[in-house]
Amino acid sequence: MAVTQQEIENRLWNAADELRVAMPEAHYASVVFPLMFWKYLSDTWEHTHQTFLKENEDLDLSIEEADEVEYSNYQTFKIPFIFSGTVAESRASWSSILATVATSQQQLSIPRFVRLQFPAPAVT
Repeated sequence: MAVTQQEIENRLWNAADELRVAMPEAHYASVVFPLMFWKYLSDTWEHTHQTFLKENEDLDLSIEEADEVEYSNYQTFKIPFIFSGTVAESRASWSSILATVATSQQQLSIPRFVRLQFPAPAVT
């Protein structure tokens, strides 16, 4: 069954409501805006990566050579790897981080995940 645009909007609105309840109003923008920027960077990187793969699928490049070509001719920034050297190694993109959170043993709720990743600034 396909998800409708209205269902997507409702889920996003409900997630935003959870965030608003979980933190003081003054801190909400300091969490939401970086998340939106991270999503933008992740989507931009992924789009450019797919373009690179399509345009260079016939080349027989090693991983190191492909990385060099991609970052010298296509990408303007790198998204680092998470879980380096493990089976779960992947780029720290929006989708891979959300998948990690969704499948974690703790099953973190959105507000708890945000509090762990973006602690409130210390009051001076």
